[in-house]
Amino acid sequence: MQLPAGSRVRDEWLVWLQMWAETALRPELRSIHNGFYARWREAVVRIVRRGQRQGQFRADADAERLALGLTALTDGLAIQVLTGAPGVTPARMRGVLRDFIERELLASGSGTGSGVGPAGI
Repeated sequence: MQLPAGSRVRDEWLVWLQMWAETALRPELRSIHNGFYARWREAVVRIVRRGQRQGQFRADADAERLALGLTALTDGLAIQVLTGAPGVTPARMRGVLRDFIERELLASGSGTGSGVGPAGI
């Protein structure tokens, strides 16, 4: 998961911010935007299902729901980081995302321990 920190990654996030604004205003862009999002969510679904098969993630977790929640949370936090919301830093974003993953996804006994969570978060 790339956080909006560092100039190159921050610039990539800013392109997404522009894309969201343009897509909201220009319906002809929605199919392109929705295609990108569908691929991103599907990648998250595949990661969740692989983690479930490996016993790292809760078997009862709804992969589709979690992918939607994680992508929405990621985007919402990134917007707050990019717009300078007080107290919302890339480090805090990482912590909130980790908390979400630990609460919603990790199987008991599969804690991160090393400080690096699933998918490098």
